[in-house]
Amino acid sequence: MIAHRGIELKNTTYSDQKITLADGSLVILEPGSSLVYNKDFNQNKRELHLNGEAFFEVTKNPSKPFIVHAGKLIAKVMGTSFTIKNAKDSKNVMVDVLTGKVSVYAEKTRQEKSSVKEQLEVVVLTPNQRVQFLSTENRLVKSIVETPNVIITKEELKKLTFVDAPISLVFEAIEKAYGLEVVYDEKVMQDCIMTTSLDEENLHDKLTIICKLVNASYKIQDAQIIVSSNGCL
Repeated sequence: MIAHRGIELKNTTYSDQKITLADGSLVILEPGSSLVYNKDFNQNKRELHLNGEAFFEVTKNPSKPFIVHAGKLIAKVMGTSFTIKNAKDSKNVMVDVLTGKVSVYAEKTRQEKSSVKEQLEVVVLTPNQRVQFLSTENRLVKSIVETPNVIITKEELKKLTFVDAPISLVFEAIEKAYGLEVVYDEKVMQDCIMTTSLDEENLHDKLTIICKLVNASYKIQDAQIIVSSNGCL
């Protein structure tokens, strides 16, 4: 918990506010949002509380994990960039990861802390993954962000062009470009051939086009892209 000697920074403006913390980490605080942390932040530990929404670009320091408390959710990282949404009028807290890895878990109640058998659910997020804590159900739901970003360079992305290529190579390229796993039946789709490139449409549009061309469909489940198909002639 944050002690009484804490510092509170509140964004009372109508625009984003940039904050550089003592460890060099950058926080972009949304209007109406606030941060609370101890005056000795970064001396022994890096820990703070967030109310509202903020983007974090954390300076890497393996010896001092960066810990954010947002409602009942706790995000723990070494060095990465991510967004947390903890709106006052919402019972749910959301974490979106841009780079690196973030460990997310729900803060235990007193009753849970006293139970030795109670296991803490921890979700590890990588780029383009999201977790939402549903407070009414007390559970974490993992998915992908609304608009996944490409995690490779533009030059690398331009090279991902295929002519009469097996679908397996296209799916491998998608995994490389977005850092997301594509799950499909390789045997069923072994005859599916594709001519396409990945440097134009966004991920969802590209998946829709690909699935339409090979008579397939896709869904997002547990932060994976699940492709279903009856195969290609």
